[in-house]
Amino acid sequence: MQKRTPKKISKTKILIPIIVASVIIGSAFIFPTTEEGKALTAYTKYKPPGNAISGPFSINTMAIGIDDVLFFRGDKIPIDAKGDIIFKRPDGKIDHTIPFDGTKSAINHYFTPVGSDDVLHCTECDYFGTWTIHFDEVNGKQFGDLRFEVEDYTKSQ
Repeated sequence: MQKRTPKKISKTKILIPIIVASVIIGSAFIFPTTEEGKALTAYTKYKPPGNAISGPFSINTMAIGIDDVLFFRGDKIPIDAKGDIIFKRPDGKIDHTIPFDGTKSAINHYFTPVGSDDVLHCTECDYFGTWTIHFDEVNGKQFGDLRFEVEDYTKSQ
């Protein structure tokens, strides 16, 4: 009878599955699939989520609550762009307006859409729902509206 000799397993056959497994496991950390992971990766410095960017303008979040601050930013505004930025409440009423002008290449605007005092002093005001940031351009530059939700977290408690 002939004696069987064990076959040698090449290093390549061992390394390939290890590399594939490492890539799969590593991608789970780079591209998270949980809601918490999505929230962490969604708010990066240069790529806000959803429709949070319109031309040179952006907002830092898509949903906020009472006493939360929205950060509105305009960066590298075209030199020939000029007009007004109109912040509209869910009922369509204008909350406030700020001008923009391309000769000033940046705008930083902090804004609290709904404060605790607002809710206490104006029970008939429509603060909760979808707010719209509209760009009323004078020189023909067209920027799409930005939208964000103001949620009343006190009603869910």
